[in-house]
Amino acid sequence: YAKAGEVEIRITARAKTEEQANQIILPVQEDVCERFGGDVYGIDCDSLEQRVVGLLTEQKKIITTAESCTGGLLSKRITDVPGASAVFRLGTSTYSGGAKRSVLGVKRSVLEKHGEVSPETAASMAVGIRKRTGADIGVGITGIAGPGGGTPEKPVGLIYVSVTDGRRVWTHTVGGARADDRDYNRLLTSSTALDMVRRVLTEEPEFIAEGVPVSKSGARVSYMDPFRTEKFEEVRKKSRLRRLFEWYIPQKGDGVGFGITKAVRILATFVLIGCLVYLGDYGWQTYK
Repeated sequence: YAKAGEVEIRITARAKTEEQANQIILPVQEDVCERFGGDVYGIDCDSLEQRVVGLLTEQKKIITTAESCTGGLLSKRITDVPGASAVFRLGTSTYSGGAKRSVLGVKRSVLEKHGEVSPETAASMAVGIRKRTGADIGVGITGIAGPGGGTPEKPVGLIYVSVTDGRRVWTHTVGGARADDRDYNRLLTSSTALDMVRRVLTEEPEFIAEGVPVSKSGARVSYMDPFRTEKFEEVRKKSRLRRLFEWYIPQKGDGVGFGITKAVRILATFVLIGCLVYLGDYGWQTYK
């Protein structure tokens, strides 16, 4: 099921008893978790924020947030979970540059050089709010939620999220934001922030490797964008080839109808190649 900013996978089975049905479901569940790896945030879990609050409670850690374009939505989602008061210390909505400087300690030089909407500012916000509140986890969000306020250099939907644990800082862009849907962008951004916090708390290897050290003077930002790294481009190219392969070659479990469709595709491809060869030869003979 495609949902706002996430996907829900439902596995069902029919059997004489619930126990037998669960036995059928279990291996499929394990296969799904293996395929999606760290992208799975929970099984039979009500929400992403519930998972994050649960992890914070288990690890006895405190979180604090500094939000700009989301206007406190991340704080609201966290505090909507019962028991969040034990792990949530403070949430701020610092929209202006002056508030970012005075409340969060973002340096004027960072704002003047990189702008309020930048990975450097997001990282400085996360580091600043964590340092000033003494929390274990700090989150910084800045961006252009829309529908106005964008420029050619920084269009509507450009949003950065940073998370720090005091030792390292992770800064990512929000992928999939829409230029004409402010509410969706805010929801997607808060989900991105929650998922980043979850990955830090669970110490997901690939995600942790992207973090950079926090210097004594603040946030030493080496901007990490998972949507533009060489590793992501390599994976994306491989996934395209895999999709193309699966689009043509019959796979186990395709079914009769899908198998016939692929056979027709293969036949049509050979006919197309044959036509191109014929036309090419005809043109060459005419030229000669």
